[in-house]
Amino acid sequence: MLGSWCLVRERFKVQGSGFKVGARFSVPGTRCESGSGCGVPGVRFAGTGDAGVRVVGVRRHEDLACYQLSRELKLKVYAITATPPASRDLEFCDQLRRAARSATSNIAEGFARFRPADFARFLVIAKSSLVEVQEHLTDGLDLRYYDAATRSELDHLASRAIGAATRLILYLRSCPPGR
Repeated sequence: MLGSWCLVRERFKVQGSGFKVGARFSVPGTRCESGSGCGVPGVRFAGTGDAGVRVVGVRRHEDLACYQLSRELKLKVYAITATPPASRDLEFCDQLRRAARSATSNIAEGFARFRPADFARFLVIAKSSLVEVQEHLTDGLDLRYYDAATRSELDHLASRAIGAATRLILYLRSCPPGR
């Protein structure tokens, strides 16, 4: 159930990031379903073993939920800006594409940092870019470049990406400072 507390029963470390989670670490706002394991925001978990929850490690930024959602949004933005009437407004297309591209780029760049605080800072920038995408989507609807259903679908995807990034930021801010 979303919004509950999940416990991570095994120690794990996110390779390349410089931070790790110890035994019985709790994360608010994560998804727990009986028998399916628990999810730390942005980290995918798989099944349960004899020792409890087992982690599918995050080795690349592409494994983060916030990145996956942002990338899906970016691809859909590319699709709607490639078709008329939106494609005729070059400035609109450029601004919307840049904002969508910025979100995934900042998540990737932040992941490459070795300190959780640095990563969190880049995620805040990525969140801002996602909010900017939402605003440009509203502009496109006002200009009648697409229908309300398309805008709603993309806005929902952006909101999910913002939520995943927010939960990952909260987790990173709870980590001890890296060395």
